[in-house]
Amino acid sequence: QITNNGVNDRLPAWSPDGQWVTFATEDASNNTIYNLYVAHPDGSDLHVLYGSNTFNSHPRWSPDGRYVVYTSGSYNDAATYEIMLLDTESGGTTRLTNNNFKDSSPNFSRDGSQILFITSEPDNSANGKAAIAIMNRDGSDRRILYDGAGFESGAIYSPDGGYITFSSSSATTDQDEVFIMQADGSQIEQVTQNG
Repeated sequence: QITNNGVNDRLPAWSPDGQWVTFATEDASNNTIYNLYVAHPDGSDLHVLYGSNTFNSHPRWSPDGRYVVYTSGSYNDAATYEIMLLDTESGGTTRLTNNNFKDSSPNFSRDGSQILFITSEPDNSANGKAAIAIMNRDGSDRRILYDGAGFESGAIYSPDGGYITFSSSSATTDQDEVFIMQADGSQIEQVTQNG
C-alpha cells in the first residue's frame, strides 16, 4: 500500500523508469479539488507533482519521463475537462485542448509524439457519446481515431505501440466489451462477448 490517508487517491501510473508512481489525490479541505502527487513504489518521498485550484486527474508519463499529460477542469462540470501537459523539469503547463465538451483520459504514444484521449465532441462522436481521439504532443492535428456506436473508454497503446485496446458499450445491451485495433484506427476487433 503506497498511500494511507482519509482522502481519495486514484488512477495511478508508473513512471517509465519504474522509480515513481503518479496519481491524483483529493484535497482534504475540498473534495472537488484534486492534485497530482508522486511517490516511490514503497510509499517514500510522497509529494505534490502539480496542484491548482481545480480537478486534476488521470496523470500519465511520456516515454522519456519528462512530461505528464493529465485531465483538468471543474469537478462538477465534465464539459470543462481539458487535456493538459506538465513539463516536470520546468513545472510549466500547456493546455492542449480548449473547448466546451469533455476531453479526458490521455495517454502517450510509445514514441511520445502523440496523445491518445477520449472526447465527447458532439460533432465528431456518434449520438453525442464518447469517441477515441488523437493529437500531436503540442495539441495540433487533433482528430477522431475511432467512434463506434457505443461509449468508448479506457484507450491505451500496446507495449510495442502497434495496437490500441479500449472498452466500448454495446449499442444493444449497453454493457462494456473489450476491443482491439491497429494504432491507425483500422482493423477493429471485438475481444469479449456478453458484457
